[in-house]
Amino acid sequence: MVFFSGFAGLVYQVLWMKQLGLLFGNTSQAAAATFAAFFAGLAAGSWGWGRNAARMKHPLRRYGWLEVGIALSALLYFAILALYYRIYPEFYQRVNSATLLLVLKFALALLLIFPPAFFMGGTIPVMAQYLIRNRSSFGSASAFLYGINTLGAAIGVFMAGFWFPLWLGFRLTYGLAMTVTCSMAVGAFVLSRPAGSWQPDDQPAVTPNPAGAGWGRLPLLVICFLSGFGTLALEVLWTRMFVQVLENSVYTFAAILLVVLLCLAGGSFISSRLARLSVRPSTMIPILLLAGGLSIAISPFVFMELTDSLQILVSPGSWFSYLGLIFKNVFLTIAVPTLILGTIFPYLLKAEETYSTAVGRSIGILSCVNTIGAILGSLVCGFWFLGNLGMWRTMHLMALVYLVAVLLFPNGWRIPSLIVRGAALSAMVLLFWGLDPRALPVHSIDKLRPSETILETWEGRDCIVSAARTRHGISIKINSHYGLGSTDAYMQERMQSDIPLYAYPETRNVFFLGMGTGITAGGALDAARFPNINRVVT
Repeated sequence: MVFFSGFAGLVYQVLWMKQLGLLFGNTSQAAAATFAAFFAGLAAGSWGWGRNAARMKHPLRRYGWLEVGIALSALLYFAILALYYRIYPEFYQRVNSATLLLVLKFALALLLIFPPAFFMGGTIPVMAQYLIRNRSSFGSASAFLYGINTLGAAIGVFMAGFWFPLWLGFRLTYGLAMTVTCSMAVGAFVLSRPAGSWQPDDQPAVTPNPAGAGWGRLPLLVICFLSGFGTLALEVLWTRMFVQVLENSVYTFAAILLVVLLCLAGGSFISSRLARLSVRPSTMIPILLLAGGLSIAISPFVFMELTDSLQILVSPGSWFSYLGLIFKNVFLTIAVPTLILGTIFPYLLKAEETYSTAVGRSIGILSCVNTIGAILGSLVCGFWFLGNLGMWRTMHLMALVYLVAVLLFPNGWRIPSLIVRGAALSAMVLLFWGLDPRALPVHSIDKLRPSETILETWEGRDCIVSAARTRHGISIKINSHYGLGSTDAYMQERMQSDIPLYAYPETRNVFFLGMGTGITAGGALDAARFPNINRVVT
């Protein structure tokens, strides 16, 4: 059930992203709005259902009702979408503010996605409340559950991102996901029936421990937040990195998401094994943070080596060989850091054993904090870090944050903790002198054009833009390889405005969708030749 719950959940998410991308346009803002709505629902569901899990007499039966709630709220998606198709054109005609349109898009994404995501957020806390019976197995069993759920999510992304829509289309794929959800509900209802004299769903899962631990719960929650923030911020960064060398950004995103989910699942299974060791969590957590920071710092250099300094990846073979090339390079670049980072959050459940009074409540709280971190990590990185710090400076900052977290984590001053802190300080020195990614280039030089010179580069939240000089003139490049207009075609681009305006001199307003150089639009603004022009929109 846990596997197929993750599978169906990510099938829903991929389909929602595709459908709302068609509706809103595939802009980073629209994608961020959809993503934020989904994870906001998960966070609220984890918190709300987790808090009440300990009071449930039949957790598995409640799990079944959660699956019913997912199916019903997912079904409402079509009705709400049909209503939106009716009101949006009128709203678009009347509103001239891009901000208000973005607010409307986010409100619709919230209305469409938040309800099913709210029910999804409660599935793991409620299922854990049913399955986990004692404190000693809480950390390892919870991590294993997350691993199974994430593995199902990875398979869901792979099938919904690459195959199901081609084989079945949108509606049948959506129907398949709802069928899986309803099957999980039926299975939960059947299995929740009383069986003999022993009924585990009537017993508390763990024994209360009001004393808590020595160093308090706050550092645990801070690391939990950092785990979500860092993982999703890095996913945004890795997507930006691979967009520089791959031709298809859609498959770039799908490949990165799939590898991230598979590695997060692997990290959960590793965490489940670590939780069985006798090592104290206050010792293990800084070690995982240190390994995470180092792997983040190394990943840009691995990427540059694999791509020969941002050269575009091409495959002379079939489409499948191209997909294989994508997955190979993505895996070699991000697998190690994602596997390490994916171990941190599940392992925090081991540390939570000391504080837990109920399995569902503990998992719900930690999942909520982690998910809030994930939302903010994606939004802050996508909307602020990339535009203000750039790709490599943000990567440098993320590695530094994890290393600083090692130094600040309150694990005492015993010899093992001093060794780990010393290693973190050494890694920080190396991060500024040796493994500093800030010196890496953000654009490539085309080896087929050795005379090309980069004049200026601008990093924005949507892409990286470069002005390059070649023997043919000055051209604009997007994300290293995608070329726009060039001054070599100055006269042809100028005539694209001159000829229509000479033919229709009464024209007052001009809209032009072109190659980005501004030559055509600038020609229309020549007041001496075209005095009637009031406005040019590009």
